[in-house]
Order: sequence, then C-alpha cells, then structure tokens
Amino acid sequence: MIDKNIVLNTIKGKFYRQYLEIIRVFPPYNKLRDKEIDILAEFFRLNNEYSHLDESIKWKIIFEYNTKIQIKDNLKISDANFNNILTSLRSKGLIVNNKIPTKYLFTTGKEFKLNINFNIAD
Repeated sequence: MIDKNIVLNTIKGKFYRQYLEIIRVFPPYNKLRDKEIDILAEFFRLNNEYSHLDESIKWKIIFEYNTKIQIKDNLKISDANFNNILTSLRSKGLIVNNKIPTKYLFTTGKEFKLNINFNIAD
C-alpha cells in the first residue's frame, strides 16, 4: 500500500468549511448546497468550541436563538433562508432533534488527521 500525505495549513475559522469541502464527495455531504455547508461548518465549529460542556447543555447553546442570530449575521443569511436550510439539513439527517448525530462529529486540537482508505477492486 502506498501512503500519500498532504499537509494543509489553516486557521480555526476556516477549518470546518475546508474539511466539509474535502469530504463533500461522500454521502450525505454530496447532496449539500454551499449555504448548507456553511451552516453545518458553523455547527461543527461550535461543537468543538463547547466540547467541554455536557452534551445536553452544549446543544441547547448551539441551537438557541442568539447563537442562530450570530450564525445568520456572520454568513449574511436571511431568517427565512436560514430556517429553510435548517429544515433541509434535518431532512437529510444531518440535524436530528436539534443535534448533529454523533457519527458526523469530531473535535480538533492544533492538528487533525483525516484518513481515507481506498479499497480498489480489479
């Protein structure tokens, strides 16, 4: 097996969007529009920021009204558009009961490694 390593330098504010762009070719991310990716990246960022909190408290903070306003303002999205995007993310299973399912979540430190193994058939 041949290993290829790519080192990317980034900042916290851009990391989650970049991560989602890299894995966007895989389901369920391959069905997401740009604004859905933007909002999901913000939720991933907030999940990492509040990872020290109890799960129930963390998700209440992330999905509370003031946090949503901050996300909408940062991304310059209208209320109606934001709510439509949340509905879309829910219908795609990326938000369930005002949480992102655990199978999609991760936290980061100063370094993050993503391994993708291709099993190539003849």
